[in-house]
Amino acid sequence: MNTVAKILIVVNLVLAGAFLASAGNFLGHMDHWKNKHEVDTAVLQDTIDQKEIVIVRERKEKADLISQSNALQGQLDGFKKEAAEVRVQDDLLKEAHNHASIQLTQATAALEKAQDTIKSNQQLIDALQGERAKNSEALRVARDAKEAAIRSLAEKEQQFENLMAQKQALAAQLEDTKHQLRSAQLTAETAVSLAGGAGDVPMDQPAHDGQIVAVDTGANVAIISLGAEDGVRPGYRYTVSRGSQYVTMIEITDVQAKQSAGRSIKSLQKSRIQRGDRVMSR
Repeated sequence: MNTVAKILIVVNLVLAGAFLASAGNFLGHMDHWKNKHEVDTAVLQDTIDQKEIVIVRERKEKADLISQSNALQGQLDGFKKEAAEVRVQDDLLKEAHNHASIQLTQATAALEKAQDTIKSNQQLIDALQGERAKNSEALRVARDAKEAAIRSLAEKEQQFENLMAQKQALAAQLEDTKHQLRSAQLTAETAVSLAGGAGDVPMDQPAHDGQIVAVDTGANVAIISLGAEDGVRPGYRYTVSRGSQYVTMIEITDVQAKQSAGRSIKSLQKSRIQRGDRVMSR
């Protein structure tokens, strides 16, 4: 092998070593830059996350500020409205003040005139005061007599009210007694009529509508609220009902001015007659 070939081999070996060294150094730099990039990327991502948190917080604060601004605007509008009302009231007060000033001026003039009148009538007032002093004692005596008369009148009125109350109570008792007496009379007369028969039923019976006011089941006697003044006659027959329920048929046996008595026709009776049942013409 000649010297040139040896030199070339040596040079190639040197170049190969340099290349390998450069490649190793490059690969080391690549790993370093890769690690640095990953760290920088993580730091950047964390920074982005922090920025997003700040942005969300700032957006929320902005929304809160907008809400507060709207609320303040509403309060401001309310204050403006109140201010407008106050201005209107102030104008009214000014107008009332001007009117009052005019009235005060007129009243002052009237007062001055009245003072002049008072001065001119002072002697008359003194005379009247003297007369008043003389009449004070007489007035006191009259007042005492009036109070005594009022007390006496009140006592009389109370006694009168008591008597009227007693009178009303006695009148109510008397009316109740009369009612009981009429019912007893009708019952007795009905019993007598039942013993002798009721007679034929008239064909010209008018339309009537009343109610049962008293019942004697044992004697088969019912008192109705219709009488001679209503056109009731002995022998008239009436249907007795309770609501929508048929009770019986009664035949009038005795007639008074405002009430009548009758007997239930047993063959037509469905249930017992009760006070308050309705009676109607057939």
